[in-house]
Amino acid sequence: VFGPEAPGAPAPPLTVGTRVACAIDAARREQLARLHSAGHLLDAAMTAAGCALVPAKGYHFSPGSYVEYAGKLGATQREELLPRLKAEMDRLVARAEATRVWLDEAGRRMVSIGGAVCPCGGTHVRSAADIGKVNVDGIKVKGNVTRVSYSLI
Repeated sequence: VFGPEAPGAPAPPLTVGTRVACAIDAARREQLARLHSAGHLLDAAMTAAGCALVPAKGYHFSPGSYVEYAGKLGATQREELLPRLKAEMDRLVARAEATRVWLDEAGRRMVSIGGAVCPCGGTHVRSAADIGKVNVDGIKVKGNVTRVSYSLI
């Protein structure tokens, strides 16, 4: 959006020195940071719950947040994993571990939440406690991909 007087209008040409104004919707940014961080925490919960699948893709918007993992779990494995994941998410949020952000030796921005470390340029909460309650909505498999869906409560 390039101004309230013309929502959706083409962007005006910008050159070096052009003055611009920026506004951030703080409530929306907080929600997105919580959702995004919950995806990282889900990675930590998967490991803590004994699942060795590797995260491959995430969608951290509501509705429909999920993390996809390379590999597939059988029906019995999914049924057994779901309550363990829910318990691990609760435990990790309650631990209130601080989010760590740093640049690695290659200059990549790295993030750790709940012990799960990965390169990430997203927006994050200060600690796992700021995520709040998370529901693990379900685990589905399609092909060789396991999708774990989640939502904020």
